[in-house]
Amino acid sequence: MWITNRAWISSAHGRNSPVASKRKRQEWYLYQSSLRRIVKRQTCARSGRIYECFKIGAFARTETQLRWTPASGAAQLRNDFPEILDVLCRILTGAITSRELARDPTMLPILYSIGGNTALNLLKDPTGTRLAHWPRSWAARTLAIIGETGCSSTFVKAANDQEWRVRMQAVRAAGLVADSMTVDRMAGLLVSDSHRRVREAVALSLSRKGSELCLGHLRELSQDAEVSVRRAAERAITKRQEWYL
Repeated sequence: MWITNRAWISSAHGRNSPVASKRKRQEWYLYQSSLRRIVKRQTCARSGRIYECFKIGAFARTETQLRWTPASGAAQLRNDFPEILDVLCRILTGAITSRELARDPTMLPILYSIGGNTALNLLKDPTGTRLAHWPRSWAARTLAIIGETGCSSTFVKAANDQEWRVRMQAVRAAGLVADSMTVDRMAGLLVSDSHRRVREAVALSLSRKGSELCLGHLRELSQDAEVSVRRAAERAITKRQEWYL
């Protein structure tokens, strides 16, 4: 295990213990010098930097993980890949599978931008099996951050996904960027979903968008068996009532 900070050395073994001695200090200095070398390697083109950093090992992943956020990854995709919206929609609908993402080197920058350090950890399996549904969930989140309003049909298709995380992210994204008709349609599909977090996401989206017909869905959610779903529905009803005051 690589040492990542001095606090770990002093707290785990004591500053003067035999374990926190010359060997551990050498590992720490090696870690710092490796980070400095990686910073120099990152002077290449932006589009190829992520893939290059992924190839050079664990130190590079540690350095890049510290800077990644979903917003920064979405901004980088929007600047570097003009066709990214089509790619994200294909990932969300399953047209591009997890195995294809893992095996195609040109997809690694996109996968890192939408998934960050979690994507790098899951890519330790070269077959792409561990990625599973995660790229579809990340794609829905990234579409919401980018603010794409032309993916309504993609969100509706994702509402029928087998994984609850994908359905949850899709209805959340629709509540942020889709039109009211799309939100109403997805609410009708997911108001009785088997997972409580999906139903919470439906209530949250209906609090942001949706026609007057969605009040029936909110009343149904306000009588849900889960307390968290009832509270989310009550907050949504209160928020929508304030619109008409």
